[in-house]
Amino acid sequence: GDHDIMPTRRTNWMCVICTGLAALVLMALAIVFLIPGPPSTTTTPGGPSLPFDCDAGLDNLKAGWSIDKKAWCCEHAGKGCPPPRPPTSTAAPPGTYDCNAGFDNWKAGWSDEKKVYCCAHASRGCPTAPYDCDAGLANAGIGWSQPKKDWCCTKQQKGCPPPN
Repeated sequence: GDHDIMPTRRTNWMCVICTGLAALVLMALAIVFLIPGPPSTTTTPGGPSLPFDCDAGLDNLKAGWSIDKKAWCCEHAGKGCPPPRPPTSTAAPPGTYDCNAGFDNWKAGWSDEKKVYCCAHASRGCPTAPYDCDAGLANAGIGWSQPKKDWCCTKQQKGCPPPN
């Protein structure tokens, strides 16, 4: 007999390795571009970084803003504040809330509007403070931003400048 000799097939390993590396590079690029980065902070020109951008999402603040953002922006920028309330028989003036009434159960008992108002006007019912006034307190005079100094001094009586 005649036997046909079949040519052996060789694997081109260089092509396999290059294809694998290209796939890894494409996956890495997809991950970098598809995963969002950390949230950005707003920087005022020549000023400190702010915890919230009070102009972003202003047209959808009722559903799109957190209570923290509403309270901060109401107090610092006059935006996101709850609408004035109609006069009631309570002792609170029109357009305000009695921030002492129901304070024992504020988390569950107060409306979002009352939480925003009382946080901004009475420092009560705030879900979280925009600043940690204990962090860096020993070096507050030169280590804190001006908005942090103002907020901590006004709201928590910490980091206030010494009296003259």
